[in-house]
Amino acid sequence: MTRTKIITILLIVSMLGAIPASVAQAAIGTSVPGTGTIQSIILDTDKVTSVSTVLVTLLDGAGSILNVRISLESATKMGLVVPAVDILRIGQPVSIPNTNPADSTFVLSGTVNTLVLVIDPVTGFSSLAVTLTDSLAVVHEVSLNLSNALLLGLITTPINTSTIGTLIIIDPLLILESTTYSKAVTKLGAYFGASLGLTYDQLAAYSEAGFGYGVIAQACWMATQLDGDAALLDKILAAKSSGDFSTIPLPDGTTAANWGQFRKIVLTDPHQNLGSIMSGKATPIPTPTTIKTSTNPATNQGNRNGNANGNGNDKSNNGNGGKK
Repeated sequence: MTRTKIITILLIVSMLGAIPASVAQAAIGTSVPGTGTIQSIILDTDKVTSVSTVLVTLLDGAGSILNVRISLESATKMGLVVPAVDILRIGQPVSIPNTNPADSTFVLSGTVNTLVLVIDPVTGFSSLAVTLTDSLAVVHEVSLNLSNALLLGLITTPINTSTIGTLIIIDPLLILESTTYSKAVTKLGAYFGASLGLTYDQLAAYSEAGFGYGVIAQACWMATQLDGDAALLDKILAAKSSGDFSTIPLPDGTTAANWGQFRKIVLTDPHQNLGSIMSGKATPIPTPTTIKTSTNPATNQGNRNGNANGNGNDKSNNGNGGKK
């Protein structure tokens, strides 16, 4: 090896060593829990517990969608939600449960005097200080967490829409639960979500039920071509599993005898496949002016069994982008 070649190699090595590790990692793209660009913020109230939390959808560094659930207090601290007291409740009656540690059934009732949002100087979390006068003219002061204050209608919690599209790093200790979706689910959700009223959870459920992403993509295209929504998508995939397409009328009023015939009639463009979506070559679908109703996917126990038994070939579509 000549002296010139040795010097050249040493120079290259030294240049590579000077590149910060963070830059190299960023170029590759990483998936870090709680880190990404905010896509949406949704206030979610559990129907059973009535506890409100905030669901933040992020696009992470690896190009996957990440759903992160945090408390209302955490979301407020990060500026994702901006709670405000409802001044119309002042002078109005209120009944606050669980105000007596010795008696869990005790309910404190009275007339609201003041409502003040208070920030803890140590934790930075907000709470609501409520003063009320009971029927005996006794004044009480109660501190409520934001979820309970919202449940009682003492505050409003508008979402800070200005944070959409910004980068955020959520402390892992503040995350109540998180779900990362595959790139295929992310791409399909981003492409068909608005037009079909489809969620990432629904797409993930179809995959778990045994449908390949190529088949799911084709079914989404067909539901769109038939001017349908998530409910029609569900019918199409259920028919794919059962082989019965009698419940899905075609534009000419007839019905298909099988999946192949149905696909041939509805999929008129050979570019309508998973590959075109994953590569970014598919033409964007216009956002609908009306919100279509979504339903839970046909993945109840009966359909799960049917999918697992009837879709042995579905997974083969993962690699070919749903080609015919």
